[in-house]
Amino acid sequence: VAPEKIIQESFGSPPPSSSPQDPAITETAATVEFVRSKKTHSARQGQTLLQAAEQCAVNIPSGCRQGQCGTCKVKLLAGAVSMDAEQGLSHDLKEQGYVLTCVGHAKGPVKLDV
Repeated sequence: VAPEKIIQESFGSPPPSSSPQDPAITETAATVEFVRSKKTHSARQGQTLLQAAEQCAVNIPSGCRQGQCGTCKVKLLAGAVSMDAEQGLSHDLKEQGYVLTCVGHAKGPVKLDV
């Protein structure tokens, strides 16, 4: 079957990440630069890119926060991101360097096109 003919729906949350999600954790994991918004944020350990954006008033449209819908995708300009789930991105978008901010975690300093 051609990939464009496959439709998938997922319900529920992704498995818990091995990264701490406790908001009380203040250890800085990475610097996230939102290039078009001209803002920079020091992301906490375990914080998603979407959470970092929200903390510094950078608007990234989002829907599910499970990595399924792809609404929060942005282009990664520099650095590395690990994602808890990738179903919201097509192979072509992954090849073009897009990441899902709702389940993406910076692995060191990153620059995002938002």
